Amino acid sequence: MSEYKRVHRLYAARPQAQDTAEDRFWKSFKRSSQEHKNFGPVTCLDISPVGAHDIAATSSKCITLYCGRTHRQIKTFKRFAGQSASGRFRADGNLLVCGDGSTVKVHDVARGALLRALKGHTAAINVTRFSVPQPLRIFSAGNDKTVRFWDLTAAKSINCFEGHTDYIRCASESPTSGHGHIWATGAYDHTIRIWDMRTGSASNTGTGTADSMGNSGAGKSTSGASSMLMMDHGDPVEAVLHVPAGGLLVSAGGPRIKIWDLAGGGRLLQTLENHQKTVTGLCFDAGGQRLLSAGADGHIKVFDTASYDVCHGLKYNGPILALALSPDSRTLAAGMASGTVAIRSRPQPVAANEDSDGSMAQGSTHRYAHGTSQRNLKRGYKSQLGPRDQQVLLLESKKRRRRPHDDLLRKFQYREALDSALSTNDPVETMAVMDELVYRRGLNIALQNRDEADLIPLLKFLVRYTTLPRYSKLLLQVCNDVLDLYASMVGQSVSVDEQFFQLQRRVAVEVGMQTKLAPIQGSIETLITASMSQTPSN
Repeated sequence: MSEYKRVHRLYAARPQAQDTAEDRFWKSFKRSSQEHKNFGPVTCLDISPVGAHDIAATSSKCITLYCGRTHRQIKTFKRFAGQSASGRFRADGNLLVCGDGSTVKVHDVARGALLRALKGHTAAINVTRFSVPQPLRIFSAGNDKTVRFWDLTAAKSINCFEGHTDYIRCASESPTSGHGHIWATGAYDHTIRIWDMRTGSASNTGTGTADSMGNSGAGKSTSGASSMLMMDHGDPVEAVLHVPAGGLLVSAGGPRIKIWDLAGGGRLLQTLENHQKTVTGLCFDAGGQRLLSAGADGHIKVFDTASYDVCHGLKYNGPILALALSPDSRTLAAGMASGTVAIRSRPQPVAANEDSDGSMAQGSTHRYAHGTSQRNLKRGYKSQLGPRDQQVLLLESKKRRRRPHDDLLRKFQYREALDSALSTNDPVETMAVMDELVYRRGLNIALQNRDEADLIPLLKFLVRYTTLPRYSKLLLQVCNDVLDLYASMVGQSVSVDEQFFQLQRRVAVEVGMQTKLAPIQGSIETLITASMSQTPSN
């Protein structure tokens, strides 16, 4: 006797979009199992360029450090008198600069100690940066509409520039200047300005400075009245970023991202309008081939820098205020307006002990399973088998457990099999059983001799799924059989009558809709036929 074959579930055909290599790469970023909640909106994120690529999240009156590998909180800087702002790592990852109200503070990352407190701004600071070529120089800007350049060793301001007419919100250092002299700033006055830190005229506007010991001093600074170059973005600028290859600048403000040609005198090259709300963050991947943007609409867009087309998109549950991508492009962090730091990471590659041909690499240990023959027992359990002794493992396929309705169908109990499928509340499972009953010519047998308790679940299923296109072809046949068998029960049970009336209303609504759509379908078919009949002109 042949073995019974299980009833296969019936699935409707769905068009499957083919994932590209780009989609597979960004989908490989998995969400962390931990949610990091802060006391206020996360206004800035920065990832350490070295080591484990720890993440610094600036929120409210503290800066929190998260481990780049485990994503767990490892340290918190809380010595802030005002609002913390723009916590950024130095290129070596040893120091962290940030704003504390109108004071620029420098912390030791390892010990958490405050090393410098630089005073000179007259309003809240929004931007702080370490210069990459000059690790002892600090850039800062804020609500006092001034740009300052600091000497960390002397703890004093060596340059002060004025030109913006509103709050300065963002800054970027040119990667091609070589000595950290060229900086770009964006402000709420809708402008982007380019500054050269080497220019400026001497002035006697001394700036008070104080170190971590509280000693204060005064130093001379240079002041410049105008910038090298100015571009009008058209909206309050939230982020600026130099293209790693140099010569181009990216600015974000409002729902638009603009690409500027600095070598061409600040000429606008392209405008990207892929966000629905304000764009709040920009960053490049490790190779500079992809531009990432985050917005208050909760989306992260990935652009190809060659064509500036959207390659991929990520969706978050709330407005995003900050964005950061690790230098190895393995950790993606997003700061939310709700105070949550959402961290996604790609799995680290696993070092394989096997070569491409499947053989074990040299120096690796592997325990082989040998046969029980006398010859193999004498060889030792650590010895490797030669080509003649390779064993063939026959993997026996594990039998899948049959479902209850399969056992009932095997015993030709058609009515009980249909009831079992209906009790699962799974339309796919129930439709598979009905299709099998039609194939066996047992559907009429399964529908007969039902009382009120057995008939109501069947009628509820028909009311719910008969009008769905994927099920209607088979269920309409079932409806006809049910009406033929139980039309005489109408008027004898209130519950059964209610289900019949609901089924009648659902079918009537569907018929009315199809009647209205029929003329439209005819018009569409006429247009398609006419377009296909036209001969294309050469």
